Amino acid sequence: MTSAEITSRYQSVIRRSFARHMDLFLTAQFLRSSNQDLSQVSEREYETFQATPEDWARYLESHQAKSLTSSFGNSSTVQALDENIKSWWKNLGDSKAKYRDIHSRRFGIPSAQFKALFISDSELACAYCQITDAQFKTLIDARQIQTKRLRTRGSTFEIDCREPHLGYTINNLAICCYWCNNAKTDEFTEDEFRPVAEALGRVWQQRLSALSAT
Repeated sequence: MTSAEITSRYQSVIRRSFARHMDLFLTAQFLRSSNQDLSQVSEREYETFQATPEDWARYLESHQAKSLTSSFGNSSTVQALDENIKSWWKNLGDSKAKYRDIHSRRFGIPSAQFKALFISDSELACAYCQITDAQFKTLIDARQIQTKRLRTRGSTFEIDCREPHLGYTINNLAICCYWCNNAKTDEFTEDEFRPVAEALGRVWQQRLSALSAT
């Protein structure tokens, strides 16, 4: 990958990391508030926020609710949470930059460490199915890649969270191919996904072997 592509990936990961962590934080604050209201939430709470397993469980619950009218928290609903979060962001104004600074300082991914993921003495390879960058390009050049999304996804490696609930932290990031990223999603842990990745790897090797035989 080029330096520009790596920088673009880094900026995308930082944006997703901030958005996801703020969503988690606001959900936790909503539940901890006696009247389940976010209007008084400030940078002070975010400075000391440390998510618990219970916070992650309730955050997931809010996103898995069948409808906005589903019960959530103390006599509240997912819709009330959603409206509170939207209202909080709307009224945040220039303070958004302060939250970004706090996130960068406490939970951010250093640019140099992120870029180091793509700079190695050995060739880049998918952390899950093990297809290498060169093998990837061989399949693309031989028109052995079938996805119609190749213009936007699939031609370069992507970034995944090894353990979904841990989010975007430097030790939880994995370089992977589009197919593994798309299949693993936030559903499976790295260990749970391993048999699927091994099966995908066998398919890639079969296609590469077929090319070598022609």
